[in-house]
Amino acid sequence: MSAYLVEPEHIAEICKWAFHRGNRNKPHCVNMVKRHIITSEYNLPLESFTAAAILAQANIASIKARYSDNDGMIVPDYVITVVQMSRYAGGEQLAASDIYNMCLCLDYQSCEVDGWVETDAYWIIRAIMAEASRVMAADAQVRWSFDKDSWHDLMSKKRDEHNARYKQWDAEREENKKRMDAEIAEAAQ
Repeated sequence: MSAYLVEPEHIAEICKWAFHRGNRNKPHCVNMVKRHIITSEYNLPLESFTAAAILAQANIASIKARYSDNDGMIVPDYVITVVQMSRYAGGEQLAASDIYNMCLCLDYQSCEVDGWVETDAYWIIRAIMAEASRVMAADAQVRWSFDKDSWHDLMSKKRDEHNARYKQWDAEREENKKRMDAEIAEAAQ
């Protein structure tokens, strides 16, 4: 595997999307291995900039773990730049699918450390991916639990709606055909 330092905007946009979404709840970040709620270093709830600092530090740690000779790979003031960029709402209007893919990339670029799954960064990424997944699946037919009877009812309703649209289309087609035949007959006289 390889690792590189993602652009500061990459982490900043992920964190701004996750933590600055209007009335939406912020991601619930829990380290499931160490069994603790992930907070800032002062035990305050995570904000976009505190989450960004953790993610930026994890990306740097991955490069250091992967490449013993990492001269030139680590940008000076990288964490400070990421934190500053993630402090304020705004920026790009990224979709949940964009955020999900950006999280996959960041996860891959940050996973070179021993015990990656035990790190808070791993679980922050997972929480943001879960929120992005929830947003992407907002129109899903099954919202939480599969219920065979409800599924059959839903499929019957969809089939009935489809059949009704087809009948309407077919009636319009027949009406248009009759009108065209009448126009042709009239023109032939």
